[in-house]
Amino acid sequence: MKKEKKFRLEKVLKAKKIKRDVEQRKLAEHKKVLEQEQNQLNDIKRTEQEFLTDLKEKRMRRAKGRELQSQNSYSRQVQMYLKQQAESVQVAENQVHTQRNRLLDVTREKEMLDKLREKSAEEYQRHQDSFEQKQIDEFSQFEPYRKLRK
Repeated sequence: MKKEKKFRLEKVLKAKKIKRDVEQRKLAEHKKVLEQEQNQLNDIKRTEQEFLTDLKEKRMRRAKGRELQSQNSYSRQVQMYLKQQAESVQVAENQVHTQRNRLLDVTREKEMLDKLREKSAEEYQRHQDSFEQKQIDEFSQFEPYRKLRK
């Protein structure tokens, strides 16, 4: 029965696993926000397209000056919302990118600790195998003497 050697950085490894899980959750939240921002941007674009189509129809019918003026004002407002939403999407994309990099860093650190753990276990196993082999060699040296005693 072989005794397992305890990895001395086990607590650090567990902390890294927890941190990785937290960073994964944060990334998922940032992705969700990005998706919402993109959907909102698409809605504004759709509204703009509908408005432009409606505006073309009214110009064809020769709408009144005041009506065209208010529509022009509305068009500028929609353009402003579109620009603001595009900036919000860009901010959300940057947050997703930053969070993804954080997750990659934490994952690399965790993988490094996993490799250290594996190397430590392999080294311990080699040491144990060497120790067992030495014991077997020692016992085998006494075997001829046992036969002589009989």
